[in-house]
Amino acid sequence: MRSVRTVRRWHKEERAGLPRPKRGRPPATAGARLRALREVCREFRRQTSPAGEAAIFAAVAERGVTRRQVRDALRRLKRRRLRRAARVAAAHRTSVQPLATNALVGQDATFCGRDDEGNKRWAEVQRDTASTKTVGLACGAAATGEDVVAQLEALRAARGELPLVFACDRGAQYENATVKDYLEANGVVLLPRLPRTPQHNAWSERGIRELVALNEKMALS
Repeated sequence: MRSVRTVRRWHKEERAGLPRPKRGRPPATAGARLRALREVCREFRRQTSPAGEAAIFAAVAERGVTRRQVRDALRRLKRRRLRRAARVAAAHRTSVQPLATNALVGQDATFCGRDDEGNKRWAEVQRDTASTKTVGLACGAAATGEDVVAQLEALRAARGELPLVFACDRGAQYENATVKDYLEANGVVLLPRLPRTPQHNAWSERGIRELVALNEKMALS
């Protein structure tokens, strides 16, 4: 916050046409920024685990690197890492394109909130990959293996047959003997996705987003 005296002086200088002196710390030169970037990169590689700003700054402060330079250098390093990871992922990316409905059905769960008694409620969403339609939906307490089998049986009753492939994550309701034995007995291939890779079951994730958007729209209406 500026004092009244300072503001009056600035106003007087402006009316007199005097140039206002630059205030604050002068910007670092390009050479200083480059040296800081090198120091931060060297320290970033030296530390065994991905270190944050505080750890890096503590190690390079005595070399004349400021905290702001550390922050800017880490931002550049992280952007570079993300671009490199995106290129690697794009180079090794594979996709699945079903050519018939009911060939590949994905299922995933999402938290829906709590009921009047405070109990958690979850929705199990089944999505057909070829038609991109939601073909099954159940809401209630956390699903068990028996609940997943019952939903698959409802899908078979509605569509006349089970899908060839059933995609899911590694949740407890899918990774159990009840579901695995059921799928094996009916000749359905179980396709679990890798941990922390929702793009492996993108069709179900899309169905969940649509469900959440519909729920929000109904809540606002």
